[in-house]
Amino acid sequence: MWHRLLMTNSEDAIIVNGIGAYAVTFFEMGDSSDVVRQKLLSEWRRFGEPAGVFDAAAKAISGFPQPVLESVENTERKRAILEKLGAQGPEEQLVAALRAREVLGSLGKEFG
Repeated sequence: MWHRLLMTNSEDAIIVNGIGAYAVTFFEMGDSSDVVRQKLLSEWRRFGEPAGVFDAAAKAISGFPQPVLESVENTERKRAILEKLGAQGPEEQLVAALRAREVLGSLGKEFG
């Protein structure tokens, strides 16, 4: 985990988990990888460009609550309701998390 002066481990965790949650949410909202990348860089700069935050956030995503996978019958029945609500099904949520990890990993390689 990265550390900065005057920050506690709990503050580090809040920033890391927040950046990870932003990344997943941006993809769930339909943003492209380029848009998500720019938004994450903006947030990173807002927090003072802490080193290692992107890699830590990518790892943190694997610990986020995962959508409940249900039977095909239940999934198909709920899909119509989810679509009316504008919500995503478990498959789309998992894809958003995977895309978020990929972008965060790429940013981690580029910016440390």
